[in-house]
Amino acid sequence: MVSDIDHSVPSLDATTDAPLELGSYRSLISLAVPAIIASTGNAVMQFIDGLLLSRYSQTAMAAQGSAGIMAWAAMLLFVGTAAYADAFVAQYQGAGRRHRVAEVVWQALWFSLACGLILAVVASPLSLLFAYVGHDPTLVTGEQLYFKIILWGGVFPIAFAALAGFFLGRGDNRTLMVVELIAQVLNGVLDWLLIYGPGPFPEWGLAGAAIATVAAQAVGVAVALVIFLSRRHRRTYGSWRGRRLDLSLMGRLMRYGLPNGIRGMVEVFGWAAFMQVVGRLGVEELSVTNISWRLSGLVFPLWGISLAVTTQVGQAQGRGEPDLAALATWRGLSIAQVAMMLGAGVLVAWPEPMLRIFMPSDMSPAEVARTISTGVVLLRFIAAYCLVDAINLIMMGALAGAGDTKAMLAISTILFSGFVAAMLIMAYVGASLYALWAALTIQVALMAAAFLGRFLTGHWRSMRVIEQTLQD
Repeated sequence: MVSDIDHSVPSLDATTDAPLELGSYRSLISLAVPAIIASTGNAVMQFIDGLLLSRYSQTAMAAQGSAGIMAWAAMLLFVGTAAYADAFVAQYQGAGRRHRVAEVVWQALWFSLACGLILAVVASPLSLLFAYVGHDPTLVTGEQLYFKIILWGGVFPIAFAALAGFFLGRGDNRTLMVVELIAQVLNGVLDWLLIYGPGPFPEWGLAGAAIATVAAQAVGVAVALVIFLSRRHRRTYGSWRGRRLDLSLMGRLMRYGLPNGIRGMVEVFGWAAFMQVVGRLGVEELSVTNISWRLSGLVFPLWGISLAVTTQVGQAQGRGEPDLAALATWRGLSIAQVAMMLGAGVLVAWPEPMLRIFMPSDMSPAEVARTISTGVVLLRFIAAYCLVDAINLIMMGALAGAGDTKAMLAISTILFSGFVAAMLIMAYVGASLYALWAALTIQVALMAAAFLGRFLTGHWRSMRVIEQTLQD
């Protein structure tokens, strides 16, 4: 039986970095702003892919949106598990045990290498599933191609999630923001070169978009790894010395991280089921749904605020100060609600100009008018549910920072099982696009209520993911 008592003595100077201020609006905003940019990496890459593909082909854009969310669903078990290094780093940092910070990041990196190999092996067999969801045959070929390429490069988003935990958990979100910006700019340049094929470059269309995304993710991992292994971090955290495989620490990461990864996978498969049912209605319906979601991801980048809350709750729990964790949560929620209201106002006030950005050149004026008319309604659905989605995301961030991942998994499993069942029934009866979006809005509200209820029970207050020391 593995002991929960850590008998080791920290060998690094615990005062190298200043302690993070917890619970204040200033500290939350200073963490959230760069985290917003850092956390939108995948969303921005998908946005850029979709935007440039919309100028190339409506079918290619629709295939990219559907296959992109399915690929993310397939990876999220591993990404969510590796990303949970963030909570460990935050709690170790808060407890002043920085010799353990790099060690847990390395466990997540070893995990990512194994998972990347698994994804590369299963990519082709899993891609065959697109042939059985009832999509137009012209969509299926593109979906399978994009899906396989993204999964062949699946090791990179998993490894990046592990490395991101080192920066996020310590509150060094600005560095992570710079790394993400480098990857996003590169993705945009490679998208243009490989989708359209100007000059000597090949015109690979949808495949070019997937290759550009994988290449940009690989560069992001390389840059983050170089910073992680820099002299400063080798000296302060032992970032090279901590590279050995530690089965005890790996076990703790799996104990708390796997429920987090499974929960993320369950949720994304639920959203993927929604997308597949929408896809049965037609290419036009799937395209406008993809466009609306991409716009919502840019207008409501709340994952950054949620990550800031996770960091502060984790560090507060590491210090043994749950009241500070609660303060950070409620203030984070107030910031998120303001951001949501502003975003909702943008979607309601200027829907048409934003939607027109995505109108493919091969669409007729009648199709453009019809797509924009539908998109305006879908953006109103998003504006409505965003007012409760802030509660959902902030409470999830707080519970994750404390280590309440098993309860979060139970809540998501119950709610998304009901949601998928509802999608199957609605597909059988031939429900309209607006009916499907109404069901989605109800699902978001139910999730917010459930996670808020769990937070209010206070069970998280006594939780810590890190092992106790003899001094605790």
